[in-house]
Amino acid sequence: MKRRKGLTFQNWIKKFLEDRGYLVHNQRAGGRLVRNKKGSFYVNLNKDIFGVFDLIAIKKNKKIRWIQATCDSSLKRKIEKIKKIPLSRRFNSLEIWQKKKWGVRVILIDRKPKEIMKIMKGRIIYVNSFSV
Repeated sequence: MKRRKGLTFQNWIKKFLEDRGYLVHNQRAGGRLVRNKKGSFYVNLNKDIFGVFDLIAIKKNKKIRWIQATCDSSLKRKIEKIKKIPLSRRFNSLEIWQKKKWGVRVILIDRKPKEIMKIMKGRIIYVNSFSV
C-alpha cells in the first residue's frame, strides 16, 4: 500500500509540472518475482536516480528540477543524502516534495533547506519568492 501511495504521488507531481510546461521524467521503482525450491518471493529493485531522486523536470530558461517525492514525515536522512549530490546549484534545483494531510510541501535543498512552496487544494502558495 505504501509503494502504491508513493507512485500515485509521483504521478501527481509529474502531471502538476507538465501542466505548467515542464518536460518530466518519472523514474518508477520496480521489482521482480523470484522463484526457488522453497517458493517464490518479490525482490524490490530501487531505481531512484543517483539513489535519491524520483523525477527530473526541465523547462526552457529554468533550472533543472531534481525531485525526491515522499510521504514520510521525517526528512533529515533524505536531506543529508541530497546534500551529498555534487550538482551545481546554479543550474539545478534539488527539491523534496512532501505529501502532507493538508496538501504538498516543497523544500529546496541548498546549504540550508528552505520551504519554497505549498500546494493546498490546488492553490499554490509561494514562499521565499520562488516560482514554478
